[in-house]
Amino acid sequence: MKKQIIKKILIVSLMVIITGCTVKPASDEPAADVPVPDETAAINNDYDGGLFDHSKVHAIDIEMAEEDWNDLLENALDKTKYHCDITIDGELIKNVSCSTKGNSSLVMAKEKFNNGRYSLKIDFDKYEDGQKYHELKKINLTNGFSDTTYLKDYLCYTMFNRAGVDGPLCSFSWVKVNGKDHGLFLTVEECDKSFLKRTGWKDSILYKPDSDKLVAGGDELEKIIQNGIQIEDYSEGADLRYRGDKIEDYPDIFNNNETKAEDEDKLRVIKALKGLSEEKDLENYLYTDKIIRYFAVHNFTINYDCYTGPMLHNYYLCEKEGKLAIFPWDYNLAFGTALARHNKEESDSTRLVNYGIDTPLMGTTAEQRPMWKWIIDNDKYKKEYHEAIDEFIKSYFESGKFEQDMDEAIRLIEPYVEKDPTSFAGAEAFSSSTKALKTFCLLRAESIRRQLDGKLASRTQDQSAADQVDASAINIGQLN
Repeated sequence: MKKQIIKKILIVSLMVIITGCTVKPASDEPAADVPVPDETAAINNDYDGGLFDHSKVHAIDIEMAEEDWNDLLENALDKTKYHCDITIDGELIKNVSCSTKGNSSLVMAKEKFNNGRYSLKIDFDKYEDGQKYHELKKINLTNGFSDTTYLKDYLCYTMFNRAGVDGPLCSFSWVKVNGKDHGLFLTVEECDKSFLKRTGWKDSILYKPDSDKLVAGGDELEKIIQNGIQIEDYSEGADLRYRGDKIEDYPDIFNNNETKAEDEDKLRVIKALKGLSEEKDLENYLYTDKIIRYFAVHNFTINYDCYTGPMLHNYYLCEKEGKLAIFPWDYNLAFGTALARHNKEESDSTRLVNYGIDTPLMGTTAEQRPMWKWIIDNDKYKKEYHEAIDEFIKSYFESGKFEQDMDEAIRLIEPYVEKDPTSFAGAEAFSSSTKALKTFCLLRAESIRRQLDGKLASRTQDQSAADQVDASAINIGQLN
């Protein structure tokens, strides 16, 4: 327990970017003409068309003993699991588990804001073996920490799913606790066996790598924050580099399995990592097309709080039949916001918008990120990567679908943002920041089109300022 708390506190040093946020005062009075979530909606057994329907804000009511809820608020960092009943869009599920979740978002919500707005994990079968909500064993209610737009996670997951990348489903929900309005949260599908079954990865083994050694190394982490320099070797497997044939050499991976993993399963992962390190016959070790599509979208988002940045977490590693794939997770610090306030150069919106699609790494090198290196090292895979990006930009941005998705989401949630009693920022910040985010994404798509067409270098260090798309009017800090 102490190790986990220390980890959470150390992560805060990376998250000072939210210091400009303010807490909207709580109010018991709802905003005028706010639509009420439909609690009597018809139940859809196909959960991707039910709870994760994007066309409405869903209704979630948590009923918990008052003393338990107060204890959760007081001791949020402990992540204690409490018994509760939950009603989702009119359907009651009894005796489920509710606990806080997260790392930096949890610590900062507690230590800085202390307004009770914690991300929550709902586990339907914790106390009732086999109990599910329409095939779902768990869901996550994320609090929108460090996101005045409420939309960064939502848009990124939408981008991945629109591009055919296997990622979690999500939707907005108005959450009540014991009948009292608690706020607007993003409901996110848990990446577990239910997720694997839905996405066609049944019988796969799923891991969520995380570099404990990096976080424990306070001095090294501080160097990254202050200077943006790379640390030569702080991972014990989360970087996906081959470290030898022993299972114990990869605690970042094998201590973080999300599904049951036997030694023989782990040895298949190690064999695949060895094949990855050799960059030969990669189709025998990787689902190359899946991984290329992942990076085509991920590199658009400019998210440093992940595999392509210094923190080495926030992604899932999937193994099936000896081959590896990678899935997205946690994008509340996307669009250049993760380190924007620590490094003046990195907060330059024009530089961020034009970040080279062939140089997506921050605070590290391609040698330290082999799951990316094989793409950029091989002409065939690099061509496929550029083709995947081209398809993504053409089908989502140049078609107008992005603007449609974002405009519809804003119209949907704006009334709820206005009455959110625990909002980190409030309606005024929401209005200005969503405009900035929309502009950022459109200019990012424009820059990538220039890179694909050869009008702008695809490597950041080779770019001429005269060829870049001007994004100087955007304040990146506004998105936090």
